[in-house]
Amino acid sequence: MSDEETLSVLTLLQAIQSGQMTAETMTAEDRRSCVEQLTIDAYSVLEIAQLLKVSDRTVRRDREHIRRSHAVDQDPEFVGNMVGQLVQQAEQAIERLVRAGRRAVQIHEKVNVEVACWRIRKELVESLQRLGHLPTADLKIRSDVTHHVGGDLPATADLRLELARLETLEIECGADEMAVARIRRLKLELERVYVAEEIQEIENKTTMKECTNEEQTKRQLGSEAADSGANVDRTS
Repeated sequence: MSDEETLSVLTLLQAIQSGQMTAETMTAEDRRSCVEQLTIDAYSVLEIAQLLKVSDRTVRRDREHIRRSHAVDQDPEFVGNMVGQLVQQAEQAIERLVRAGRRAVQIHEKVNVEVACWRIRKELVESLQRLGHLPTADLKIRSDVTHHVGGDLPATADLRLELARLETLEIECGADEMAVARIRRLKLELERVYVAEEIQEIENKTTMKECTNEEQTKRQLGSEAADSGANVDRTS
């Protein structure tokens, strides 16, 4: 709210408190202006209701109306404008700090100015990264995964090599510990998958051997039965 609007709200509140104005004579627009200003000043719903001499339900309804009136639709142009304003304000803040640093006499004051400028630049870069206007190590890793892994499901051995490569890349890019820990958890899960595949392969080979032995036994029994029948015929 502007200074003039705030002054108008204060005038309305004074009129209500003095009895010159009541909730019935106040317009909905004026009441919502008061609710908005008091909300900004951290008044609770019950406190606002007592000051305006209305029900808490009315205050909640006004707050909901205010939220809807301030809603912003998704618009790429709006995002670009906000990013531009963010960069401009950061640059202005840095310029003011630099000017103040020129007037500084003590060494620690100049150091504090340098640190403050560095923090502004750092937070600006992080904000632009979150908004997708600057690349991050995470984006680099995702693009590398797409390039190296491709669309087909890779073998377990290939995934093990890829995870090892990503872990090295994360560390080199200075990523946070949570990302490295996540890769290491995936490596453990992949080891379990690898062990399960090895067990399955052993079981398959064992099953094939059992089937082969059983088939050989059947053939041997069939051959022995045939030989026994032939001997009986010759004897007869």
